[in-house]
Amino acid sequence: MQISLSRIQELCLPRKGNAQLHFLRLRDTLTSGVNRSFLRKTSERDLFFMPRVRLDLPDLFLFTTEIPLRVSDINYGGHLGNDAVLSLAQEARMRFLRSQGWSEQDVAGVGIIMTDAVVLYRSEAFYGDVLTIDVAVADLQQLGCDFLFRMVNKASGKEVARVKTGIAFFDYGNRKPSPVPEEFRRVCGPAR
Repeated sequence: MQISLSRIQELCLPRKGNAQLHFLRLRDTLTSGVNRSFLRKTSERDLFFMPRVRLDLPDLFLFTTEIPLRVSDINYGGHLGNDAVLSLAQEARMRFLRSQGWSEQDVAGVGIIMTDAVVLYRSEAFYGDVLTIDVAVADLQQLGCDFLFRMVNKASGKEVARVKTGIAFFDYGNRKPSPVPEEFRRVCGPAR
């Protein structure tokens, strides 16, 4: 059964909380033209029982920084844009790496490359808000790890977003994956 954008609105807008927020996300996605076929494949029942992504955060973070939101971080809705969240995560990751004497091109002799990302939006943030961004490292493997970020509005204490970026270590000179450097493991591994 095909479902229309107007029917999604009828179902969601009288509701409060997550259903209304879910409609707004769907509306933004559908009207952007990214996935119009979604309407042809989605039933009303499916709309409210779609699986949600979870991202659990550790109790301990390695690094914290503060970043004020710039006008370029704000979208047409007047709040933090989804594209800016990954840029903020990258800036926080860069600051963490710099605090250890590293860069994205040189983490104890090798570079890093992002392999995947997960973003969970928790609340809005606006131009001028200062975000406190906590950084952690998890799931250290042979060739990579995950960087985890918690973004919190400094003034209100509200969590704005959670982010996970998968990172692979990469030898850019030879264009090949590289093992996680032992120095990185010592600083970021579970036995620190």
